[in-house]
Amino acid sequence: LHQALELIQTKEEIQPYAKRLKLQGKLAANQESLFCDQLLSTITHPDMKDWFSGDCLEMKEREIIDENGDTYRPDRIILYPGQTIILDFKTGTPRNKDEQQIKKYNDLLNELGYSNIKNYLFYIENGDLVKVNIQ
Repeated sequence: LHQALELIQTKEEIQPYAKRLKLQGKLAANQESLFCDQLLSTITHPDMKDWFSGDCLEMKEREIIDENGDTYRPDRIILYPGQTIILDFKTGTPRNKDEQQIKKYNDLLNELGYSNIKNYLFYIENGDLVKVNIQ
């Protein structure tokens, strides 16, 4: 599911993506419906649905290299005029490490000249969207 969320941009892409996974043997036929339902419920989440509408510029899994040569790869950077959104998908329960990671992404984008950055973590299992405020 995590990989699908990195690749899917709109709800219209869900069924073809699931069928492709099924044909590749990566998704069991009896799991296809549940998989599609979970994806649909995520990308139509009330606070995220605009980010999956196809009406914004997105950078998915775009590599960012810092001054030390270390690479970072936020799941999704969503660009609107005058606003940048970082969205990172997480499995499992929230950890302090998750917030530290998205703060690093925020710092890197600031250094690259992006402004008005909003940071979000989405926990796939429970459907929680967490806004991470940067001081």
